[in-house]
Amino acid sequence: MSPCPPKVSVIVPNYNHGRYLRRRLESILGQSFRDFELIILDDCSTDDSRDVIADYLADPRVVTLFNAHNSGSTFKQWDKGLRIARGEYVWFAESDDYAEPTLVETLVDRMERHPNVGLAMTQSWVVDESGIVLHNYLIDQRKLYEDASHWETDYLNKGATERSAYFYRSNPIPNASAVLFRRRTLKQIGPLPTHMKLCGDWMIYARVLRHSDIAFVARPLNYFRAHSSSVREKANKTEIAWSETFLVRRELARGLRLTHEKVWDDEVRAFVFIALGTARRPPHQKVPLRDLPGLLARLASAGWRGLGMAIPVLAREQAADLARRLHLLPLFGSHKSRA
Repeated sequence: MSPCPPKVSVIVPNYNHGRYLRRRLESILGQSFRDFELIILDDCSTDDSRDVIADYLADPRVVTLFNAHNSGSTFKQWDKGLRIARGEYVWFAESDDYAEPTLVETLVDRMERHPNVGLAMTQSWVVDESGIVLHNYLIDQRKLYEDASHWETDYLNKGATERSAYFYRSNPIPNASAVLFRRRTLKQIGPLPTHMKLCGDWMIYARVLRHSDIAFVARPLNYFRAHSSSVREKANKTEIAWSETFLVRRELARGLRLTHEKVWDDEVRAFVFIALGTARRPPHQKVPLRDLPGLLARLASAGWRGLGMAIPVLAREQAADLARRLHLLPLFGSHKSRA
């Protein structure tokens, strides 16, 4: 290990992503920005992940940590990597994603030019299990927000403003692979939320933006892989989503002077967004008819408010699907799904 600390620490937590891992590691080692260390953490994988990792051990920038027992938590792995990271900046590069060669160079540039920025992020492409690009994540942001023009161009913003205007409503970042953190800011927020399964990244963003500003690059340099075996898919259960969303919103509500009524409405809205997002299926990202009874039963746990937000969205989606099947979509018109 070099006596001089690297500028960037790249932390790759992996569990059973052997089929994606080589592309992930190659996209890191092929970055145009070269001053980094690569910390690979394997959480007791049962596939060929360790064989893939073995091919990179000769690189002096690579550090490996192998768990004897599965931790069951991505965020425990993040915390473990952060404790040994030496870089001024930290990139949590998820093991099933990959990146353009200029991602680190671009985000380091934003950090260097703006010392108050503790979180710099780039827009993402969403890709399937085979790496085929499905769409720009801006499409998903348009579903979450009435006005997504915020993410159409590069910007700098105050952390407090970003928290209240955007992060309180939802998490606009698809995954941490799109983000570069300032390590001292991560240390400043205290222990990482290792008890969380789904929303730990959102909680970290919320806490970081209490202490620092944000920079955004509108050009997609990150490739976020959406597939059924992802941690987000496995953990995206109603009970976990509800409880962890509440914890994040309580963190974000600090200092916003929100009334109890507004907090509850936003809690329900977040619950509905998560429930609908989990239930939608390709190719048209709608809820299959056979899944509607179970979904409505889950939404009923939020009372009439939850059902009242969800049913119009579901009705529009089902009507649009029927129009598509009958080749009437141009007559039917386009609709944005909002809860």
